[in-house]
Amino acid sequence: MVNLIAQFGDNPGVAHLEAAKHILCYLKGTTNFGLVLRKQTKESFNLVGWTDSNWAQDPDNHCSVGRFIFDITRGSIS
Repeated sequence: MVNLIAQFGDNPGVAHLEAAKHILCYLKGTTNFGLVLRKQTKESFNLVGWTDSNWAQDPDNHCSVGRFIFDITRGSIS
């Protein structure tokens, strides 16, 4: 989300500023959250990844967008 708003940094509109404020409020409310990693055995180690792409569907500049997320033993790392 932040990278999408950053695309309009030189000429943001009202919707972009509202989205930026929403992100800042979200971050303020999650300052106590964290990622906890525990030692796991090789048998319980589980790496899972997801990806999604949107080919040239951006309404502003018609660029392709791709996203991914990886979890290790149910904890998001990327």
